[in-house]
Amino acid sequence: MVNGVLNWAKLPGFLGILDYKGEVFHTSRFNYALSGGSPSDPSLTKLKNKRVAIIGTGATAVQVIPHLARWSKHLYVVQRTPAAVDRRDQRETDVEWFRKGVATSMGWQRERLRNFHQHFTTRKQPDINLIDDQWTHAIGLVAISGNAAGPKTMQELPVYMRTLYSFDTPRQNRIRTRVERIVEDPNVAKKLQAWYPSWCKRPCFHDEYLSTFNRDNVTLVDTDGKGPDHLTADSIVIGDKSYLVDIIVFATGFRAPFGGTPAEMANLTIIGRNGVSMSDEWARDGPSTLHGVLDHNFPNLFLSGPWQASISPNYLFNEDVLAKHAAYILAEAKDKAGGKPFAVTPTAAAVQEWGKQLLNHAIPIGAMAGCTPNYSNVEGEIDRLPPEAQMKLPRSGVWGHGIEDFLGQLEKWRAEGGMQDIEVEM
Repeated sequence: MVNGVLNWAKLPGFLGILDYKGEVFHTSRFNYALSGGSPSDPSLTKLKNKRVAIIGTGATAVQVIPHLARWSKHLYVVQRTPAAVDRRDQRETDVEWFRKGVATSMGWQRERLRNFHQHFTTRKQPDINLIDDQWTHAIGLVAISGNAAGPKTMQELPVYMRTLYSFDTPRQNRIRTRVERIVEDPNVAKKLQAWYPSWCKRPCFHDEYLSTFNRDNVTLVDTDGKGPDHLTADSIVIGDKSYLVDIIVFATGFRAPFGGTPAEMANLTIIGRNGVSMSDEWARDGPSTLHGVLDHNFPNLFLSGPWQASISPNYLFNEDVLAKHAAYILAEAKDKAGGKPFAVTPTAAAVQEWGKQLLNHAIPIGAMAGCTPNYSNVEGEIDRLPPEAQMKLPRSGVWGHGIEDFLGQLEKWRAEGGMQDIEVEM
């Protein structure tokens, strides 16, 4: 199953959403019939006489807002939490540098990705940066991606947090100063300054977003972390103010990746051994996989993470790693079956051991605790879980030592051969 982690558009849960009589759409279902333009033509000419509101200021909204502002009669930007928006510096690739410094030999793509991942560490950074984008200068993101140099015990976590902040605070201060430098109204600038560390929300990079708030036809409506109160037939109500709008654009993201099982992410009912439902089983005991690709209770169902696997800031690399691992297991299973029908599944002992390994390597991810609501913490729900549910999270989550260390675990397991921990039933 490769059904994605951010694939089901989410609408906000405030009151009156069905009472509003104007036009609405989600950014992932952009309605060019209403706006004008097309995916290849950003001329949103049909908005010229429209009062537009966009709800949300995350990674998608940061890209959309400058275009909406350029064409709308008036644009209201409804903000729950400000985005930390660094410069993008989009530029043409230096062909000579790329040929001599990057694509130097067979396998250069893999080496470049390895170099990318090596920048997410609290150890010494690589001497050469084969990417040199702003992601590789945001070391604090190691709190999300995992860190082999991170703490090994809970007692080490406070010192680790101080280390993370020592890397991250200068970057976040620079981004806050950038807001003050670009946004002309100091009151607006203050509301656009992210107060949280880099790892608490998806980092954003844009060269026009902040200057958009200098336009006369753009109003920032900051909700102080609460979101809108409700909608009426023609307006958005926030506090004691009402904003009359013709079109509402929801830039409100997607179902949280860890907010359900692969069944929910695919909008399916998945039934495994002895009639067990994946939704019920995972809700009760969490996943029981080996390496995040096969669950003991669901034979022949190959998964693609992120549960009990790992994550890279380059998510396609994740999928490539798990696809290769699944292909190896399937090929070995077919060879063992010798042309007969078969079922392939990890042993119960193997999934128990993998869960323990995840638990033992989870402590660096503890840096995420207490973050502002976002899709990584299921809009803050993870921090509000009861203690018994909190105990399940580390063994259900991701490999806390990073994608390269996780890949090393998979490669070592394959090199040992024999498909240890895997049952092939015929």
